[in-house]
Amino acid sequence: RAWGLAGVHGRPRSLAFYHEASLASFALRRPRRRSDTLAALALAHDTDVAALKRLNNLITDSSLFARDQVLIPLASPAQLRGRVARIAFLPEIFRDVALVDQGGDGGEGGDGDGG
Repeated sequence: RAWGLAGVHGRPRSLAFYHEASLASFALRRPRRRSDTLAALALAHDTDVAALKRLNNLITDSSLFARDQVLIPLASPAQLRGRVARIAFLPEIFRDVALVDQGGDGGEGGDGDGG
C-alpha cells in the first residue's frame, strides 16, 4: 500500500503494470460534458493539456468531443490516500489504468470495464 490506497480491485492485463506503476498510472474518470474543453479541464484539475491528451489518447483537441468519458490525471499522490482504485483495461486508450473512486462524487459506478 505504498500509495496509501484503501484497496485495489481488478487485475491488469500484464503484471508489468505493477512494476511500472507511477502517478500517471492512476486517473479519475467522469462523463464528458458538452461545455468541456481541454484547457478548461486542465485548469480545473491542476494539470496541463498535454497530460490530458496523452492520458486520453487524443490526437487533436477536438478529439475530446468524440468521447463519452474523460480521464483526468491526478495532480499529486495525496489524491490517492484512503481511496479505492480499480484496475481496468480501457480499449479507447489501449492500456490498463487504475481508476480512482471519487469519494461519493458519483464518478465511478460499476460499468464493467476491463472484465
